[in-house]
Amino acid sequence: MSVQKNVKILCFIKANKLKQNGEAPVFVRITYDNTRTEFGIRKSIDPKLWNKETERAKGNSKNAKSINELLDNYEKKILLLKELIEDEVIQVTANAIKERLIGKKENRRTVVQVFKQHNDDARKLVGIDFAEDTVQRYETTLMHFQNFLHKRYNR
Repeated sequence: MSVQKNVKILCFIKANKLKQNGEAPVFVRITYDNTRTEFGIRKSIDPKLWNKETERAKGNSKNAKSINELLDNYEKKILLLKELIEDEVIQVTANAIKERLIGKKENRRTVVQVFKQHNDDARKLVGIDFAEDTVQRYETTLMHFQNFLHKRYNR
């Protein structure tokens, strides 16, 4: 028997981070299995027009309607993504849901990782598609690239 974990979604404004026009930015917080993350929806509203209980904008203004519609869409997408991620083999976290929602991939690969994978694949094909000298040049290029990264960016 598996335990069903719930995702909690909180929509709120950061009243302490008012913009110059007096509006507060709107945020969404995702909590899943004691992990929490939040992100801004790139919308803002007058703090007087925010209802903390319903976690929505008050009124029928164009801005209030667009914020409420956007928040409704985010909530639907978050719940759908939670289900999709649970069906995959990867670990579900609030951050995994957020990154999938805003279009980032959790498993990003660096240029060095891609370069190493390429070199490993080329080494397996020595004598078939690649000459030994070609693979050696790839390894040398990777070494120079890593030295450059270390000198330039201290990485």
